[in-house]
This record gives sequence, C-alpha cells and structure tokens, in this order.
Amino acid sequence: MTVTYLRYFTLIIMLHGADCAAAVDLHRDLLSNYSRSIVPRPSPGEPCRVEIGTTIHQLVDVDIVSMSIQLLIWSYIRWTDPKIDWDPAEYEGTDIIAFELDEVFVPDIVIGEALDMKEIARRYMSVIARPGGDMRFENPRVVKTLCSINIRNYPFDEHSCLLSSTSWGFDKSHIDIYPLHGDSSADLSYFEPNSQFEMLSANWERLENVFPEDGTFVELNLYVVIRRYPFFYIVNLLFPTYIIGILGGCVFYLPGESGEKVGLAMAIVLALTVNLLMVSEKLPETDNIPIISYFFVASIGMSAVCVMLNVFTMNLANPVHVEPVPERLKTFVNLLSCIMIGHKKEIDKAAESVEVTVADGRSQTNSAAPEQTKSEVSASTYEVSLTTEEEMMKDWRRTARLIERAIGVIYTVAFLVLAVGFLILSKYG
Repeated sequence: MTVTYLRYFTLIIMLHGADCAAAVDLHRDLLSNYSRSIVPRPSPGEPCRVEIGTTIHQLVDVDIVSMSIQLLIWSYIRWTDPKIDWDPAEYEGTDIIAFELDEVFVPDIVIGEALDMKEIARRYMSVIARPGGDMRFENPRVVKTLCSINIRNYPFDEHSCLLSSTSWGFDKSHIDIYPLHGDSSADLSYFEPNSQFEMLSANWERLENVFPEDGTFVELNLYVVIRRYPFFYIVNLLFPTYIIGILGGCVFYLPGESGEKVGLAMAIVLALTVNLLMVSEKLPETDNIPIISYFFVASIGMSAVCVMLNVFTMNLANPVHVEPVPERLKTFVNLLSCIMIGHKKEIDKAAESVEVTVADGRSQTNSAAPEQTKSEVSASTYEVSLTTEEEMMKDWRRTARLIERAIGVIYTVAFLVLAVGFLILSKYG
C-alpha cells in the first residue's frame, strides 16, 4: 500500500519519543499483508470479542409527540486484532499508532432503534492500536432513537428508552459482544443536567437472539431511564386548574340577584376546556390516555353539573306559582341543614313566621267580621293573603339558599377529593 508521507503523519497521534521514520515503517509493515474484510480471531474457531462502552454526556431532546429522544454520547469499542502486533523495540519504542477507518477491520456495530445519527468530527476519527493487537475506536455522536414513551402519569412520568447495539452482519460465531470492563451501566459521570428531565439510570443487558436460518446474534441493550421534573407543570398548569375548580364551589355562594351565577359557571367550564386542549397538544394521539386528561374531563363534567344545579336553584328561588314548600322538600332540606350548621334554625323560624302570620290573619278576620262591613273584610283578607305569599317566597328563597350552600360544600369537597386522587394516581399509580 503506497501512501504519501503526509498521510502517515496524520495517522500517528503519539510516538513517545520515537522517530517518525520508524512509525512510517511500522505502519507499512502492519498493513503489508492485511485485509480489513477478514474478522480477526484470537484462534481458529474462536469469535472476535468486542467490548462496548458508552458515556452519556447530554440529553439533548425528548419529543413526546414523535416518541423519540436525542442523546449526545461517546461510544467506545475495543477488540483484539492478532495481525496488528509488533515489538516496540524494533521500531524505536513506538508503542501506539493510528489507522484510518478504511484501513483496518472495525466491528460493524449499529444501534437498531436509531432514527438519525450525527457523527461529530468524523473526518478526524482514527482507530488506535497498541502492541498485542489492542484496538480502540472512540466515536462521539448525537443519536436520535425511538423511545417507548409512557404518558399515563404525565407530568409525573418516567420513560425507559432502549439503545440496542449489535453486529449488523456477523453472528456470535464471528463477533461476540460484551459491556466494556464488564460494567453493568453506562458512564454518567460527565452527564450535563437537563432542565426538563432527570437521568435516573442507564443499565446494560446482554441478550442472545437465535434465528434458525441466520444463527445467534448478540445484542447489547442499554436501558436509559429518565423522569420529568414536574414542578413547572404544577405551578403553570395544575395549580391554576385547582384554583379554577375551587371557584366552581364559590358560584353557589354568589347571590342570585347578581345575575352572574350561570355566567361565572360557564367561564369555569371554558377555562378547564382550554387547559385540556393545552395538555392534548403536548401529548401523542394514542389510546394510552394520561390520567391528567381524565382529571380534566371529570372537572369539566363537574363544572357542567355546577351550571345545571345553579339553574335549578335559581328556579327554585323564583317559582312561577307561589305555593308552600312541600313537606318532602322540607325534610330533604333539614337533612342538608345538618351539614350546614346554623341554617336549620333559619328555616324553622321562617316556617314559624308563616304559620303565625296565617293564624293572626284568620283570627283578625273572624273577630272583625261582626263589626266590619263586607268590603272591609275583603280588603283585610287580601292583605293577609298578600302577606302570606311574600312569606312563602321568602321561605322558598331561604330553602334555595340553603340547598345552594350545601351543594357548594359538597362540590368543593368532591373536587378536592378528585384533585388529591389524581395526584396520588399520577405519582404512585
């Protein structure tokens, strides 16, 4: 193989005091009878042992919608090539030399789930060789790979992403793959923290996949586990939603005369719907619906019920035909009054005032009949009936007010239970 001296100089990275001419001679002698297409074996029938190591430097991006992640990694590949061996003493102490990628055998290791791969400084990469056939290749790159995104517990979600390294064309009888130094995990000592996700672990797992027609292929899987930092979503999404939901209970305490009860309830429904749409835009369209979506749907349903109940209580406080409050409704109100302490007395007082007014009206009419004329009796009876209708209207309004306040308490407690249940299911479910 004839090359220029300039090319030889670019291949040599460390000479340890050796003469350049000796390094050039070493390079020529090693490649004189060498073929890069032959898998180097330590002995006949023994596979080439390849060790793979990975240092994860940065989590570049996590795309939830496309279900992929980008990692900046350094890959280390080591193997032994018996044909690349020499005695440093014969070459003036030269104990290290570099080869271009197309000059020596390099294991065809690929990442099976990779969608895209960007090599960093590919043109400057070399295979480093040492006496005894110790071959090393370091490859910095940005890898975009598929990831099984689990959004069920969003925004408290954890994801396990797989990077499987295997030989593309050689089975176990030719290339056998192991983690570098027998490590059980990737190197995270140089990892730069990510603002959105926390790196929990990156562990190796060695598998042997048997294919009846092609043989046994060794696969080295790296499981990268990441977890989202939820504080941003708690402050900007969940906390405002909780405030909006609690306002739904305050609607029942708003006086009906204000004319804003139904309008405020509808505004709450719209606000929750907007929050649901904001969450949906950040998640993939899949059947794996996150718990937070169920939470928003339940909150919207409760707010819709809030609107209907407010319409009901407003009609209850303003009946079309003024009649006494039914006994069954009074019984139901008395049960609700047990929840609202102090309001049962108001209903009792209202009922007593109606009875006293009706009784006084009847006694006054009977006692005044012998002394009053027919027209005077009619006028007195009309005044009593008018007073009775006013008291019944007050009775209906007090009843409606008590029902509203009881429902407001029930609604608030139900929403808080829903919110706490969502947090527990998302965090520990």
